[in-house]
Amino acid sequence: MSRKLTDIEIDFIQENLQKQGVEDTLVLAELTDHLSILTEAELYSEPDFYMAFTIALKKFNRKDLLNISRNKESFYAHPKFLNKTFFIVFGLVSIVIFIVGIYLRINLLPGRRVLQVIGAASFGYIYLPLLLLSWLTEYANKTKCITGFMGLFAAFHAFAGWYLNWPIAWLFMIVTALFAILFLAIFILIPHFKTNNHEK
Repeated sequence: MSRKLTDIEIDFIQENLQKQGVEDTLVLAELTDHLSILTEAELYSEPDFYMAFTIALKKFNRKDLLNISRNKESFYAHPKFLNKTFFIVFGLVSIVIFIVGIYLRINLLPGRRVLQVIGAASFGYIYLPLLLLSWLTEYANKTKCITGFMGLFAAFHAFAGWYLNWPIAWLFMIVTALFAILFLAIFILIPHFKTNNHEK
């Protein structure tokens, strides 16, 4: 039966990566997490941590994941400005612009359509795609990222359809529900049940 790694063991993995030449803080954190997962997987068949780590490290090296000089650019796959602060500010600005547009619409003031379009389009067609781009790091679960993005994108169109009284708004609502169910089942419920079964 497998077990979770201790903080000391995780620190050991991180120090090993640093000795391999990994210096970038974000890359180090991602690689430490990835190698920790591989090591935990090996603990199913090899209870000794150091033996399990050695086996995991060999697989890790075979994938050439430690060649940072070659893989660092593809690791991020997005500009550095796409950070948490950027997404908070950009998302809030888009929402505020849209809400102002709604206010102008309620009061029949000029500029309402322009602001609503700018707010909605900047959120749905700039913010969400950039968010997906930031998720797609070298070792990200691509299927999970794409499924999550498609759910959010469908939800955006479902809201837009409801707000603008589109005849096909119901279709976007159904698609949103399907992606939500799919995401919940594949990435939350099934892994949860598998973890419980392993622990028994």
